[in-house]
Amino acid sequence: MAVREDISVIRDDRPTDQFGDPVGPEPAPQKISGVKIVPRTSAEDADGGVIVIDGLNIFIQPPPRVAIKSNHRIVARGEIWEIEGTPGLYLEKALWIVTRKVGPKP
Repeated sequence: MAVREDISVIRDDRPTDQFGDPVGPEPAPQKISGVKIVPRTSAEDADGGVIVIDGLNIFIQPPPRVAIKSNHRIVARGEIWEIEGTPGLYLEKALWIVTRKVGPKP
């Protein structure tokens, strides 16, 4: 059974300059409490081997009132995670977010 944890959502919806770099200060992460986190792994075939992808399934119940988009990042368990695909409803009760590891907490 998953334990309820806290996460932070990094919403980087800043405008970009002509080179595609964000303009202005990075917004402060938004904390969301009481989410369920379940580890996940997957393997993909690559040239000459298999790549293992480390990730998390995150369930937020009830779904948050603010949108979480695929270009946002999640800070959970001391690390930064990218969102894979579009977050969606799970059994119409929780927002389901699939992530993969990006790096250590900033």
